[in-house]
Amino acid sequence: MLNAVWALLMLVALGVGGARGTIDSLGSGLFTQAMQAAKLAIDLAAVTAFWFGLSRIAEKSGLLAALARPIMPLLRRLFRSLPDDHPAFALMAMNLAANALGLGSAATPFGLKAMQELASALPDREAASDEMILFLVLNSAALNLLPAGTIAMRAAAGSLDPAGTALASTIVTGVAFSSALVLHGVFRRLAGSAT
Repeated sequence: MLNAVWALLMLVALGVGGARGTIDSLGSGLFTQAMQAAKLAIDLAAVTAFWFGLSRIAEKSGLLAALARPIMPLLRRLFRSLPDDHPAFALMAMNLAANALGLGSAATPFGLKAMQELASALPDREAASDEMILFLVLNSAALNLLPAGTIAMRAAAGSLDPAGTALASTIVTGVAFSSALVLHGVFRRLAGSAT
């Protein structure tokens, strides 16, 4: 479907360019924009490689583990059905800590491993457990204290103030994370009262 939309947009642009007699400026504009897109992709790849390396250093140095420790009590309260020594706790805490630092490339492997640990206890591997759903919600609405990815993309795009949206991002993700926790509690109570 998306290919059809892009093809339609290209045909309309060519038709309008031909009707207005500006087909040559349309062609030069296409090449100019393609070159700018390639430059932006190279800049983003360089910045992403930098942040990925930084996230690996944070992981190997124990910074993520240190940041994950304060998250553990919250996770134990939210995931009451899991035993205290469940291996998913440490992985979920590391995932949320990496997301809080804006290190999505470091958060993803922890999130995938945490989901595998949560799924390993399921008798029915076709359905997601309440714990898996809650973790997915928390991961999706992750509190982002330092939006490193956004700052990197804004810097690569030539922003004069790459960190200008950091406070707004922290506030918005804080509201999203809090809302996710509240809504999960409401739906958990509704489901419990319905049975």
